[in-house]
Amino acid sequence: AFALIGLAVVLHLDVAMEYTGWIISLFNPLIYGGFIAFILNVPMRFIENKLNRWIQKGFLKKKVRLISLLITLILAVLVIALLSWIVFPKILESLMNLVNNVSVLLRNFFENFSDILAYFHVNIDLFDVKQVEKLLSMPWQDMLNQIVSWVGNSANGIVSTTVAFGNTFAVWFTGFMFSLYILTSKETLAFQFRKVVTVCFKDKAESICQIGVRANKIFSSFISGQLCEAIILGCLYLIGMKLFKMPFAELISTIIAVSSLVPVFGAMFGMMIGAFLIF
Repeated sequence: AFALIGLAVVLHLDVAMEYTGWIISLFNPLIYGGFIAFILNVPMRFIENKLNRWIQKGFLKKKVRLISLLITLILAVLVIALLSWIVFPKILESLMNLVNNVSVLLRNFFENFSDILAYFHVNIDLFDVKQVEKLLSMPWQDMLNQIVSWVGNSANGIVSTTVAFGNTFAVWFTGFMFSLYILTSKETLAFQFRKVVTVCFKDKAESICQIGVRANKIFSSFISGQLCEAIILGCLYLIGMKLFKMPFAELISTIIAVSSLVPVFGAMFGMMIGAFLIF
């Protein structure tokens, strides 16, 4: 039976992948909820430990979990508001300046690249290449304005965008509600999960649970460490670029902060993008 099922899946791989994606999409709210809960659990656990030390008895002792969750959500809202009111407008301004100077940016890039080739005694003038000349002479600003105008004036585009936003918002909102349930009842859920694992795997249940606990500690430490590194790098680049009056300071510092979430090579990749935008 399994051989026949495997053969059918191989012969109709596209259909199998489509149905698999559809089944996974049904669990998207739960997956997103777990992701949100895992992220919020890092500061919430820190706050909860501090509150348990400060509050020893009384009515508030029973509400430490709820208080720590509320403080975590308030901090998350403050961070989002800070990004929306201060950082995002600056990033949008940098992007608009970048779009308005696409031709200048490309010309500077080819000039610097030509200087590098000349340093290594490679006698190639990129500005003599027809494709490069054609690329530089293209009306980038008019093309971008036409694209924006077409997207904004397209009724189908507006409707489809609205529907897609509504669906995405519904999925993420449902996931957020799941995350609240997970955060408030994580010990109960962990106990129930341990019972399910014990029933399904019996002798190997204890080893599986230990692996899960260790993985949770490792990934929690990893996420908290990477977030701290991203914030520190982003602030350092923003302050340094502002002091030296470099262009696209907010955009480049944000790119480096986000890319530094990827271990080892992320920050270097963001730095290369920043160098390309500056020079």
